[in-house]
Amino acid sequence: MVHWPRGLAGAALGLSLATACGAGIHGRADALPGLTTPGTPSTVFVASDIDLPVAAVEPQQAPSYIRAVATIYQPSTARDDMTAPFLAAMFAPGEDCCLGFPGIRGPHVEEGFRSLHIQGRAGAVGRVGDGELVVWTTPPTSQESDEAAVLGDGVSDAQLRRAAAGTRASQDSASIVASALPAGYRPVARGPMNVDRSALGGGFMVRYGNNSSYLQVETASGGPALLALARATTGGRSVDIAGRTVWSGPALVDGAQIQRYIWRDGDEVVAVDAEGLPAEQVQHALASLRREPRAQAEHELRRQIGRYPVQQLARAGEQIAVSMRLDGGVIAVKLDSGTADKLLLEVAGVGLPPEILGIETGWSAQENRATWTSLDDGRSLVFGSTRLEASSVRLTGPSGRRFEATLGHAPGRGDLTFFAAVVPQNGEPPSYTISARDGHGRVLATWGVN
Repeated sequence: MVHWPRGLAGAALGLSLATACGAGIHGRADALPGLTTPGTPSTVFVASDIDLPVAAVEPQQAPSYIRAVATIYQPSTARDDMTAPFLAAMFAPGEDCCLGFPGIRGPHVEEGFRSLHIQGRAGAVGRVGDGELVVWTTPPTSQESDEAAVLGDGVSDAQLRRAAAGTRASQDSASIVASALPAGYRPVARGPMNVDRSALGGGFMVRYGNNSSYLQVETASGGPALLALARATTGGRSVDIAGRTVWSGPALVDGAQIQRYIWRDGDEVVAVDAEGLPAEQVQHALASLRREPRAQAEHELRRQIGRYPVQQLARAGEQIAVSMRLDGGVIAVKLDSGTADKLLLEVAGVGLPPEILGIETGWSAQENRATWTSLDDGRSLVFGSTRLEASSVRLTGPSGRRFEATLGHAPGRGDLTFFAAVVPQNGEPPSYTISARDGHGRVLATWGVN
């Protein structure tokens, strides 16, 4: 959400955009548009023919917590909103955990970029797909390093650098002074944006695949202004795919190889992200996208999540230690197969709150051990391992209430029994006695939750 980002959680981009009154979406060079939040349409796009399981669905994506901001500028004479050249002024606060623009990482200039100084600050310039990006550090709004950037498409290098020199960026806004804009350029959209794995972040989202190979489809209403800001998340160009005119190119995501496809269908904007998939498979999936009523699509997609093949949750070098179905989704505890004496475990799953996924822990393989993570709904997932030849593992609460755990065995680790159970959270850690039992129900050992 790669560890799924929250929501896929994942995993989101909150866009706030506006359309000026009258023909087009253009205003004065010094008059910024207002803010509008993209909506969830009554019909959404889903893949009707795709050889990937449904991994996540968000029927109404919450606005992103990420406080990056942007303003998009286009020529006032532009009439084709899919091919219009543009400049995008952007700001990303460093406190938003490890996310930033491509080009610089700490004091280092990334491959494919050249070092330069903008407004007296260290920065870099380089190509992102068919676009050109200037990125630089700004005086921090927190203890972390903040970044400003300008992405240009259809403008010269000199125009891009002039715009960067005239950019005013802070945690509240990012804009270009009128005197630094190419002649005829006007602001067409502005609002919060995410420099992560999402192009829209409002509306409806479905993700197919697994952690390393996936296709994500977003649908949101918002018209030409939403399209303008969505295009600015991608170093793209206009191409024809499956009878659609699509803005296509690498997503503006640092450290990931995401191919993004964006187009407008009526008042809706559709964004598709693909990573780790063959081009032919992506093209086939794009051609299969069809509109469905939102409620019908959500019902069917959630049903498919419950059938997710659990082995797809494991990356190379990992094994599924134990798994179980939970609330229409799947939860699994994965084991790093590269260690023998020390167990390294990670919680993974689909169709579940992203906050509970990615939890990592470990202990000696010689121990009878259990740990836990909250499900944020009054319940806890308790999981652990034992070297005993246990036929069952039971959790008993202070009141005597009992819960039978699901057992599992990782390939190549026949000496261990793994277990997992969802129980009421009665404390931190949950207060339960764990008992491993043989085939006759006799207690072999007991221990608690750490």
